[in-house]
Amino acid sequence: MWGGCPYEVIEKKKGDPPILIASSKKIKKELGWEPKYKSIDEIIIHSFNWFKKFKY
Repeated sequence: MWGGCPYEVIEKKKGDPPILIASSKKIKKELGWEPKYKSIDEIIIHSFNWFKKFKY
């Protein structure tokens, strides 16, 4: 368990990119928008709790 969220590490699938990178700099610059949750830990925990709450 990581942060109360169960996970499983699996091998990459054919065609998966070697790494993924995301940035909100462009939308902040152009629209002044900032994400509510800034770290990947916050994003995953919030999403996991949302799914648990609605039993999605």
